[in-house]
Amino acid sequence: MWSFLRKFFHKAQPLPPDRPYVLKELYERMGGFYPIGKEDNFKLALTHASHSSHTGSNFEQLEFLGDAMLNAIVAEQLLELFPKKREGELSKMRSWLVSRRQLNAVATDIGIESMIVHNITQKRMVEVRNIGGNVFEALIGAYYLDGGLDVVRAIATKCLLTPAMIQEAQQGIIDPISILYEWSQKKRIPLRWSHQAIMKENADFFKVELYVNHQLRATGEGRSKKDAERMAAAQAVQAMGI
Repeated sequence: MWSFLRKFFHKAQPLPPDRPYVLKELYERMGGFYPIGKEDNFKLALTHASHSSHTGSNFEQLEFLGDAMLNAIVAEQLLELFPKKREGELSKMRSWLVSRRQLNAVATDIGIESMIVHNITQKRMVEVRNIGGNVFEALIGAYYLDGGLDVVRAIATKCLLTPAMIQEAQQGIIDPISILYEWSQKKRIPLRWSHQAIMKENADFFKVELYVNHQLRATGEGRSKKDAERMAAAQAVQAMGI
């Protein structure tokens, strides 16, 4: 199953750092893939509109390109991995893998947020929940312009198409959290989770409140944050008829 992914990963080996790079730490965190040409697009990918709002002076256009590249590559590789799955199942798996939630998690693992150039206050930064995932997409766009599809495939394989993530994506087909996020993306309706640790039955539990379009729609409890979120998401999906 994974020979296809390994083929693309090995096809695009990390480029040797034969010159000084301003963003060396970033390239190392992205898997050791150094740009062939100039670093301008990579600097642009890390620039938020709050720092430079003129068209073409921040990450927004590169994000648009990176979003398209990720969707195409993930679709391509899922089709190769699961040739017998129906289009609907493949579409849901792709939606899970490239969801804001998943891309934000990948960005956090890489440490992208700390590298973003912005003029956002710390309080506001907490509210800008998708900034990491958006910048990750912009970096994918920069890598595509610099090294083409092979490098982007390799990075997508390393960051998004690991065996564990593929397995979670398959489970996510029937996961209420994934269903809710897919719905919110299509409708462009914001979701927000509010977590609280509580003591119950002499054990640590988590309580979560789910806000849909800034309105409280469901609550959940569980021994982990994910269990609490799943309970709340199931309630919301049923209540809203998603």
